[in-house]
Amino acid sequence: MEHKIFLGKYRVAADEIALSGAEPAGGVAVTEQTQTVVTYHGDEIDSGRDVAIEVIPAAPYKTGVREELEAEALAARKINHVNIPAIYDFGIEDDHLIYVTEYFDGTSAEEWVNQHGPMPTGAGG
Repeated sequence: MEHKIFLGKYRVAADEIALSGAEPAGGVAVTEQTQTVVTYHGDEIDSGRDVAIEVIPAAPYKTGVREELEAEALAARKINHVNIPAIYDFGIEDDHLIYVTEYFDGTSAEEWVNQHGPMPTGAGG
C-alpha cells in the first residue's frame, strides 16, 4: 500500500500510517469515554496543501450524536482565527469520523499542558 485516501481527496502516505502505529480500519472496541483518535499528516490531492486528518471510530456514537457532530463541524468551518486550525472537511467513512484540518507544525495545547501543567487563569502581564 503506497497511501490511503480519505474522503476521496486527502492522501496519507503508508509510512505516515506506520509511524502512527494504528490503521484506522479494524475492530478496535472503544466507548465515547475511551476514544482512540489517530491524527495523520497528509495532503489534499488536488491542491497539494498540507492537512491534518483526524480519524475517530464512529461506532460508539448513536445516529443523533453523529448528526450533531457533523452539524458542529460544519459550523466550525466558518471560524477564521489565527490561533485555531481551520476545518477544511468532515465526513463519515468506513464507520469513522474524519476531520480534515489545517496542518500546523508545533505543539498542541494538550501536549503543552501535559508538559508544563495548566496555565494560570486571569490576565497575563
